[in-house]
Amino acid sequence: MTLPLDLFRALTESMPQLVWSCRGDGPCDYLGAQWVAYTGIPESEQLGYGWLEQIHPDDRAATAAGWAAAVERKGPADLDFRIRRRDGVYRWFKTRAVPEVAPDGTILRWYGTNTDLQELRDSEAALAALNADLELRVRQGTEAALATAEKMRLLAVSLETAQQITHTGSWSFDLDENHVIWSAELFRIFRLPVSDTAPPFDTHHALFLERDWTILSEAVRRATEYGDPYELELQLAGPAETPRFAVARGYPERDNAGVVRRLYGTLQDVTELALARRERDRAAERIAIAASSAGIGIWDWTVESGALTWDDRLYDLYGIPRGTPMTYDDWKSAVHEDDREEADAIVQAASAKGAIYTTTFRLLPSRRGVRHIRASGRGFLDHDGTPIRMIGVNFDVTTEVVAARLQEESAAQLKEFIRHAPAAIAMLDKDVCYVEASDRWMTDYGLQREAVIGRCHYDVFPHLPERWKVIHQQVLAGEVHRHDGDPFPQPDGKTTWLQWEARPWYDATRALGGMLFFTRDVTEAMELHTAVRSQTDELARSNKDLQQFAYAASHDLQEPLRAVSGCAQILRQRYHGKLNSQADELIGHMVGGADRMRSLIDDLLAYSRVGTQGAELTDVSLADSVEEARRNLLLAATEANAVVTVGQLPSLQVDRRQMVQLFQNLMSNAIKYAGTAPPRIEIRSWHDNDRWIMAIRDQGIGIPTDARERIFEIFQRLHTRDEYPGTGVGLALCRRIVERHHGRIWVEPVEGAGTEFRFTLSAPQ
Repeated sequence: MTLPLDLFRALTESMPQLVWSCRGDGPCDYLGAQWVAYTGIPESEQLGYGWLEQIHPDDRAATAAGWAAAVERKGPADLDFRIRRRDGVYRWFKTRAVPEVAPDGTILRWYGTNTDLQELRDSEAALAALNADLELRVRQGTEAALATAEKMRLLAVSLETAQQITHTGSWSFDLDENHVIWSAELFRIFRLPVSDTAPPFDTHHALFLERDWTILSEAVRRATEYGDPYELELQLAGPAETPRFAVARGYPERDNAGVVRRLYGTLQDVTELALARRERDRAAERIAIAASSAGIGIWDWTVESGALTWDDRLYDLYGIPRGTPMTYDDWKSAVHEDDREEADAIVQAASAKGAIYTTTFRLLPSRRGVRHIRASGRGFLDHDGTPIRMIGVNFDVTTEVVAARLQEESAAQLKEFIRHAPAAIAMLDKDVCYVEASDRWMTDYGLQREAVIGRCHYDVFPHLPERWKVIHQQVLAGEVHRHDGDPFPQPDGKTTWLQWEARPWYDATRALGGMLFFTRDVTEAMELHTAVRSQTDELARSNKDLQQFAYAASHDLQEPLRAVSGCAQILRQRYHGKLNSQADELIGHMVGGADRMRSLIDDLLAYSRVGTQGAELTDVSLADSVEEARRNLLLAATEANAVVTVGQLPSLQVDRRQMVQLFQNLMSNAIKYAGTAPPRIEIRSWHDNDRWIMAIRDQGIGIPTDARERIFEIFQRLHTRDEYPGTGVGLALCRRIVERHHGRIWVEPVEGAGTEFRFTLSAPQ
């Protein structure tokens, strides 16, 4: 049935789409208020076929034809076309129309809606542009990487290997059970029958060349003992005429105590993986080659906020911990000061124009030296030409720059450069003999230049570990090796820890000339790390001892104390006044001593449990904590006629029970040490930067200046028990509670009589 016109209009005017209706033969007889408001033209001027005048000229013919076809076939119409907005701007809409059909098949009316899909189209266009730009950058990076590979034998070998099909198998090694688990692919890589049971670890040496098994065994040992992950390229056992290579990666898994319990990792057959990856996904291969060969990192800059989004490779490229929040200013700060102004100007110009740029600059010197970066990017503007975004890539072209410099400079200039470099550098030839070394190298290793140049490295260091000789041969084969902390045993039995990098160097004819060593002594840092770890372990043991003591105090010590106290109480009840005054005095000492011992044990228990048995920090009103402490002290406060004034106190993330104990101890002290006058206690707080400061002030007898630090130490008392009872643990307990909440407590000097304790608590972030 046909909807009443007033009901149809009410429904359409409540919808976000542009709504309309037409007669069965096609002419439009109703345009919703949204359509009229959007076009800015009265409905009367658009009825019939006048609405076509609002359609983009390029879309009118197709739109009219599509509408006519729908009328002809008496079926739904589904069209996309642009409609002119009242300000003259055309936006894309999706149009959907359905007919109302009479029982005899006659079309009575058409009902239609137009849904704005301009933003969807814009997003698709932006995504297409971004993909095209990234494809261009990747293609340029790939071309640059391939050009560099033609000049360097190492990259030539790598690219040749990368063109082969690759396979990866996974494994895990339970160190406690000495149990190895392999994936099926790992059996196939080693050309063994697939089985549910992997060969024991002590038989794996038969799967690798002997020299490579030595390297892998050392890496597994370091991963097990020190938790160091590893990544090694190894040769598998097999016929020499058809060698196969694999990349072994291993990662340690620690338990809660920090002990390595399991190793897991992968073995990638790089003999075939590269070619398979190229055939399976050429785009993925181009990205992988560019990333691994040219050091490509990708970034995304939001201009208005200055925020930068970096991928992991870019963090590694700049030597910044992964995940560190970055801004545009942070990037500028990382650029070498001599290149910073020019690089910033180029990027800003491209951003302002929404243009593409390419430039080269240096990073600030780091442990890896000065790195040269080639940067490319493209800016994006919004509809009014305002810069909104820029994306781009960075390439590490240090090797390319150094190679070009080596080709342009003579050997004498290179040697001079190395000799005076401010780092420990040694230049060796293919026979591992010294060609040149920096002054820093001579100083670090206690060498004389005349006794080193021309001599074999193994003669200079006769106790060099065998594994270093293996590394030397791999570097002379074109590989690059580095380590951030490698143990180097000395003849005197001590161990020196080195951070080092070894890479091949090439002469002006592009022939391998030998290898370069870059080293830095990091023994002090490693020893400090070991010392910190030892202290951490010692602290853990100390905490465990403290917990055991607390258990003993709460069980083993309390029981005999109850027996002594109970017997003393019985003696006083039965025999007080029946013996003599000396006996009454001794019994009184027994009762008092037992009570003091019980109080001391309770205080020590509270002190020991602050850090080990504290509750989870929750949102707590400190005003409620003070009120609970007041209720606990009600009897003592009433007897002393104490007056407590409490100001505005915040709600913070704290341990509620410990806050009550903290305020109760400080208020109890104020009552105890009030002197002859009734206690007057004032509690207030104020906010200071990222913390809250609490103040508890009294008008009592005060604390001597020279004792204001000592009173927070356990068992420290300024008065005898006859003058003021107590265990000497209360203020030490207060300090420990405050320190558990990452604050500090102290005595603030005040004018006149009294004492003011202050402590800090962290403000909510």
